[in-house]
Amino acid sequence: MIITEALAAPILLDGDRAAEAVIRNVTFIGVRNDTFDGSTIGSAARFEGQIRYVDGEERTRVMQRGTFVAVDNRVVRSGFGFQALNANRLGVLIAGNRIDSRIYATIFQDLGASKIATLRNDIDAELAGAFVAQTPSLRPETPSTFVIAQNQIRVNETGGALDPAGGYG
Repeated sequence: MIITEALAAPILLDGDRAAEAVIRNVTFIGVRNDTFDGSTIGSAARFEGQIRYVDGEERTRVMQRGTFVAVDNRVVRSGFGFQALNANRLGVLIAGNRIDSRIYATIFQDLGASKIATLRNDIDAELAGAFVAQTPSLRPETPSTFVIAQNQIRVNETGGALDPAGGYG
């Protein structure tokens, strides 16, 4: 396997205080499928608490609050679609997107006291359309609320998303 030039994400917001992002009518396109996650873009957009490494040790700082909206976007050949990670008190809306992702179309991990909605997306993903996870060491004091509804999700467990307009296959 050869790893060539790649972006972690064309849009990456991280920090430990507060942030807001609204992404609307943007097209994200990964151009090759020869990197570690199968694309030259790791994620279309990542919204997360600050992750830094000091002397080889991960030192995650949780984002305190924020708003992350991704509406009416197109994602072609990404490793992940949209990610929200390591944060408390987030308002997240992922709606009306067309997502062709190699791994997960949406991923929500280590979120506390947040309200997350993933609605009316058209998704091709190799592993999962919507993935929710919690790391025991980053467990929040207050749980989050997730609404995942009216999505059309096609999962191809044998390899590659199904998008005929330039996706995997």
